[in-house]
Amino acid sequence: GIGRKHLAFYSNQEMNKNMMKIWQEAYPMRLKGMVHYRNPPIFDVLYMMMEFWMHDKMKRRFFRVGNDASKIKNVFPDQETLFPVEYGGKNGTLAEHSAATKKMVIDFG
Repeated sequence: GIGRKHLAFYSNQEMNKNMMKIWQEAYPMRLKGMVHYRNPPIFDVLYMMMEFWMHDKMKRRFFRVGNDASKIKNVFPDQETLFPVEYGGKNGTLAEHSAATKKMVIDFG
């Protein structure tokens, strides 16, 4: 989980600035959206520290829904095709996704 060590790690503002620059400008993939669901309270503190260096476009792509899964439908209207059964979707179970990811990692190495 996220704790005090993470807060100390992310309190270095120069490092935060460089991490956001790398994440937004140097990664070979482009983030279309990210939903943050059921995060610990410290996540909001970390997010506020990182948000300062986020481009406006990136800020619009972050969605914090707290513990209310119904808010995810506002972000992803077609969530049934995206989410596993445990989160109200029809895209397999978490156990199936976990097993497939584990197999993919093992096959890759």
